[in-house]
Amino acid sequence: RDPITTVGLKLFQASQMLNLTQIIREPTCDLSLSPSLIDLIFTDASDTVLSSAVLSPLSGCHHCPIIATVSLSVQLPRSYVRTVWDYSKTDQIKLLSFTSDPKWNDIYRCNSVNEAGRRLTDLIFEAKNICVPHKNIKVRPRDKPWMTPRLRRLMRQRDKIHKKAKLSNNPIHWSTYRRIRNKLVSEISCAKSNYQQRLIRSLSDSDTADKKCGTLSNISIDVKLLLLFLHLSL
Repeated sequence: RDPITTVGLKLFQASQMLNLTQIIREPTCDLSLSPSLIDLIFTDASDTVLSSAVLSPLSGCHHCPIIATVSLSVQLPRSYVRTVWDYSKTDQIKLLSFTSDPKWNDIYRCNSVNEAGRRLTDLIFEAKNICVPHKNIKVRPRDKPWMTPRLRRLMRQRDKIHKKAKLSNNPIHWSTYRRIRNKLVSEISCAKSNYQQRLIRSLSDSDTADKKCGTLSNISIDVKLLLLFLHLSL
């Protein structure tokens, strides 16, 4: 608000006290009648603001949208390896046999609760390694959500043959490059379409949407496995 008003003066004093800069300078409301600046953007890093603007008002609204472009350096996470466990294919016969092993009695012979807890944890992980199918995968946080291993292989093939074609300038190599490139473009388009359709279906399914909110995902997978142990032991 205008600093000459009571509210505007308080807001101005607060921004000064917090070392904030207000970057919107044009009126944002009632442009034809009584122009006023009441839509604001405050920042404590004004040197990162490249530009700001007041857009045309939306239909039926007296306020104008405001935008700002900032220059920020964001470090993307690196790729990492994680273990994926397929609990739906757990070998329950082997798991039941494992829970009957006398080694579980070691827990009761521990001298402290902490030691018993560590022994129980070791046994759970041992059972998980033996009874639950698993594999190591490489997670690439920078990948697009529609990226697949097949697309990644095609990209490597495209880059490899492109490099070869540039060095040899052989028409056969260029023809192979164009064929792989066109195939990759087609499959990327298909992958994007499939991803968008899966996303729409998941958001339209109330059950799936609830699960995405984390109603069950916060339960530790090790706790789930322990509950399965107890169920099979009864």
